[in-house]
Amino acid sequence: MSSMFSSCESLESIDVSGFDTSKVTKMSYMFYSCSGLSSLDISGFDTSNATNMNNMFRNCSSLTSLDVSGFDTSKVTNISRMFSGCTVLPYVDLSGFSTSKVTKADYYADVFTDLPLLLANCNSYYTQYLTKGYQTTIETVFTPSENAKTVIVSVGDRSEEFNIEDIPDYYYSAAEEDGVYLFTGENLEGGICAGLYNDAEQNDNISSTSEYSGPFTIRAKLNASQTVYLRPTGYNSYDSCDYTVSVTKKEVVVREPIALTLDTETEGNFEDIDDYDRFSFTADEDGTYIIKGKTHEMRDIYGYLYSDEAMTESFDIDGGYPNWTDDYVYFTIRVDLTAGQTVYLKPELDSEYGSGSYTISVNKKIFAAIPLTLSTPKEGHFENSDEFDFFSFTAESEGTYTFTSESYSDTYGYLYGTSDLSDDPIASNDDDGGNYQFRIEYYLEAGQTVYLLPIRYGWENSCDYTVTVEKYYEPLDIYSIEELDATISIDPAKESEKTNFSCNSSTAYVKINGYDTVDDSSVTVTYGIDLELDPNEAEYEIVLYDGSGSGIISVNNYSVVKSVNFTVYSDCAYIKITRLDDEAIGNATLEYTYLGRASTIYA
Repeated sequence: MSSMFSSCESLESIDVSGFDTSKVTKMSYMFYSCSGLSSLDISGFDTSNATNMNNMFRNCSSLTSLDVSGFDTSKVTNISRMFSGCTVLPYVDLSGFSTSKVTKADYYADVFTDLPLLLANCNSYYTQYLTKGYQTTIETVFTPSENAKTVIVSVGDRSEEFNIEDIPDYYYSAAEEDGVYLFTGENLEGGICAGLYNDAEQNDNISSTSEYSGPFTIRAKLNASQTVYLRPTGYNSYDSCDYTVSVTKKEVVVREPIALTLDTETEGNFEDIDDYDRFSFTADEDGTYIIKGKTHEMRDIYGYLYSDEAMTESFDIDGGYPNWTDDYVYFTIRVDLTAGQTVYLKPELDSEYGSGSYTISVNKKIFAAIPLTLSTPKEGHFENSDEFDFFSFTAESEGTYTFTSESYSDTYGYLYGTSDLSDDPIASNDDDGGNYQFRIEYYLEAGQTVYLLPIRYGWENSCDYTVTVEKYYEPLDIYSIEELDATISIDPAKESEKTNFSCNSSTAYVKINGYDTVDDSSVTVTYGIDLELDPNEAEYEIVLYDGSGSGIISVNNYSVVKSVNFTVYSDCAYIKITRLDDEAIGNATLEYTYLGRASTIYA
C-alpha cells in the first residue's frame, strides 16, 4: 500500500474501514500530502506485519484527529517523518507503539515536525527523544525539577547509578569553591556521552561530548556556588542501560613563570589545559620583539600573551596561531614593547593528543632592507608576517621603474615609502608579471628610495623567490631617428670587429646589423657587444633595443658596457646612448665578439 493515496490533495473523505491489511508490509507515504482530509478512520487496520511506515501521514495538514492506538508496530523498522507536517493535529496516543525493531533513524528529529501538541502516554524512547532538544516546537510533558538528582555537592568522588528509563534524567551539581571540575560518566554496558548546561531547561550549553564509544569526561571551570546540570545520553537512545556519573574537583598546580632570555631557546612542557609551563619576558629597550614557539611533534601549537602574571588580561598581539612546515609546527607573536615592560606567555599544544614538549625563543626584530641594484636579480625568502626579507632601491635618475618577481609560488608585491613598512603601501600588484608573479610599475624621482616586500599570496606559508628592478623605457620609434651615429654589420667570417664613431650631441643612436650563415631557422648566433665611451668618468644611460624598437636591456650610470648579448634572428638591434649631464658624447668604440650558436625552441 506504499504511496496508495499519495498527493491526493483534493480528497476530503475516504472510507478504508473494509481494508484487510493483515498481510501488508509497506505503508510508507500511504496518505502523504492528503491535505484535504480532516478525519481518517484507520482503527480497523491490522498492522501486525507492517515494517515501513515512514511519511505515512506526512503533510496531512487538515487532520484534526487520528487514532493509532490499535497499531501493532512490533515489526516496524522505519517511522521517519511519520507525522511530520500534521500542523493542526492536537493529540495522538502512542501508548501502544513499540519501537524495539526501529533501525531507520535518519529523520527522527522530524517525526513530529510542526505538531502543536502535548504527546500523551509516550514510552521511554519518545520522551527521551523530545527532552534531548531535537524538537523544540513540542512542549515536554515532564517537569525537569521533579526528576532532578544531586550527585555531589562537595569536593571529592561520589557516584550514583541511574537508569535511562527514568527519562528525562539529568543531575545538578553546585560548586563549593572556584576551580576546575571534571564530570565523568561510564555506561556499564557500552558507550555514553553527555551535555553540561547552565540551566535545567538545557538551553545554555557549557560543553558536550559526542563520542559514544566509551566513557565521557567534561571539564568545566566553575565559580563558588555556581550550579550546573549534567544530561547523559546512552548509545542507543531508546534502549535502557545502567551507568554511573561523578564529579571531581581537579587539583591545578600553577607553575611559576620561566624567564626568557633574548636570542636563546628555552624548553617547555604542556601537560594539559590546566597544567602547563608559562613564561615571562622583560624588554631591555624599546623595540619590536618576535616570540616564537616551535614543536617537532607535528601538532598544533598556540601562543597566548598577557600583560599580567595571573594571565587575566590578554595582550593585543599579531600572531599566535599554528603554522606548519615539513619538519615542525610553530607560532610567532610580534609585539611592540617599551624598555622594562614585562609580558607573560602561555603556550598550548593541541590537548587532544595529550602532553608534549616545545621550545620558546625571543628575538628583537631588526628591520634591515637588502639593497637592490638595477637589472640585477636578488634572492629572497618569505616565511610569515614576522619573518621575511625586504628590499630597498634608490633611483639614480628620474623615471618609471618596474619591480618584478620570479618564483615557483604565487607571489604578491608591496611597495612602501618608508623602511618600517608601517604606512599603507604606495603600490602593490599580484599577477601582472605573468605566471602568478607580480610586476609593480612606479615613477621615482632621482634620489628617491622605496622599499619592496614580496610575500606568498595570502601571507600563508613560506616561499623563495628572486626580485629584479628595471628602468622602464618607452619603445624606440626607429622611423623617427633622423641620422644614425654609427652602423656596424656583423661578418660571420670574423670572430670580432671594432668600430669607432664620434657624436657631437648628448644622444647617439647606433644600429647593429646581424645575420646567420647557417641554413636552419631553428639555429641562432649570439654575439657580445662591448661599448667604450670617452670621457669614461661621465654618467650615461644606455638602452639596447631589438630590431622592432622594444627595450631589451637598460644600464644606468656606467661608462663601460660589457657583453650585452643579442641574437641575430632579430635581424638587427639599436643602441640609444644618453649622456646624463647633457654634454656631447664625443668619441666611442663599439666592438662585437662571436659567442656561439644555439638551437632555439619555439613555443
